[in-house]
Amino acid sequence: MFVPRTLTTVLLCLLCAFSNGNSQTKLHVNGYLSQAYGQSNSYQLHGIGNDGTADYRNLALRFRYSTQGNNNLTIQFSNRSLGASPLMEHIEEVELDWGYYEHFLGDNTWFRVGKVKIPFGIYNEIRDVGVLLPFFQLPNSFYGEGRSAPEGLSGLTFTHAFYILNSWRIEMVAFGGYASFIDWLTVPSIDDGSVQFMSGMARMRRNLGGLIWIETPIDGLRANFGYGRRYVEGGVNFTENLYGEQWGTNANASLDASFENWFLRSEFSYGRLEETGVWTYGIYVQSGWWMSEHVGLNLQFDKLKIKDVFVPVSFTNGVVLQYDLDADTEAALSLVYRASSNLVIKAEAHRYWGTNIEDRYVSFFEDPVWISYGLLSVSASF
Repeated sequence: MFVPRTLTTVLLCLLCAFSNGNSQTKLHVNGYLSQAYGQSNSYQLHGIGNDGTADYRNLALRFRYSTQGNNNLTIQFSNRSLGASPLMEHIEEVELDWGYYEHFLGDNTWFRVGKVKIPFGIYNEIRDVGVLLPFFQLPNSFYGEGRSAPEGLSGLTFTHAFYILNSWRIEMVAFGGYASFIDWLTVPSIDDGSVQFMSGMARMRRNLGGLIWIETPIDGLRANFGYGRRYVEGGVNFTENLYGEQWGTNANASLDASFENWFLRSEFSYGRLEETGVWTYGIYVQSGWWMSEHVGLNLQFDKLKIKDVFVPVSFTNGVVLQYDLDADTEAALSLVYRASSNLVIKAEAHRYWGTNIEDRYVSFFEDPVWISYGLLSVSASF
C-alpha cells in the first residue's frame, strides 16, 4: 500500500514528540537489504524469466523510538522489486510496512495499535531480514503473494505471556483490523488464447483472529497455532464475476526446531471460503546445517493445493464442474556463505511443478508445468 503523505507526516510528528518530550527516549535505526539475480530455464515464475533479472530486491528501513517507560513507536518503510512480475503495478516505490504505537501494561502484557505486524507463522516479523532467512524468498505456499497472508494489519494486537510448570512459556496474541493483499490469476485471451494476467487488491474486512506460541523447556524448540476469520472482497477472485465477496477462515500451525548448527522448520496452513466451499492447504518443510562457521546448506520442500475449484462454464459448454488443482510444488537447495552476522551470500537452485505461471496460461485440464530457476543474492543489515 502506498504511503499517504498525511499519514507519513503524522507518524514523523509522533516520532519527534517521543524524542523531544522525554530525555530517556532512544532512537534505534535498522536497515536491511537483499539484492538478487535470478533466471529460469523457460517460463516466468515469481518475476524470474528466461532472460534473467537483477531487478530483484528487498530493502527496509526501520525506526524505533523507545523510552525507559512503557511506550514505543515503530515505523518501517520498504522498497522492493519482483523483477518482471506483473504484480509490480501494485507495489509502490516506498511503502509503509508497519507503523504502530506499543504500550506495556506490565512485564508480560502489551498491545500495539496502528499498522501492526500480523501474528502469523515463523517468519512474518523477520521477512525483510535477509541475513536470517535460509532462502531469498519465503515459502510461497505460506507467505507468497496472493496467499491472503499480508504483512501488516491496520488495527491492533493484544499480547499476554506467562509460564506454566516454571519452564514452558506461553504467548497468546489476539488481533483485529483491516488488511489487503494482491489477488491474481491467469486466463486465456479471447482473441488468440495467449495468457492474460489479471490482478487487483483484495480487501480483508472484519479480520479477527489469534495466535498461540508455545516455547518448550528445550532451548530452540517452539511451536505455534493460529486461527483467523475475515470478510474478503474485491481483487480478482472475490468479485461477482468469480467467487464473489464472502467470509473466509484459515488455520495454521508451525514447528521451529533451531539449534546451534542445524534447524528443522515446518508450517501448515488451511483456508476455506465459507460460501463456495473452495479450500486450500499449504505446507513446507525446511532443514539446514551449518557445515562450518561460515558455510551452510539448506533444503526446502513447498506445496500448495486447492480443492473444489469451480471451472468457469465458458470452458465446459455450460456445465458446472469442480476439480482439485495442484497449484504449486517446489523443491529448493541453497548454499550460504556467512561472511559475518551482517553479511550473507546465497546461491540457490529451485525446481518447480505447478500452474501459477506468469507468462503462460495452463488450462484446467493440462498437466502442471516444470520450471527450473536459480538465484544468487547478497543480504546485509545494520
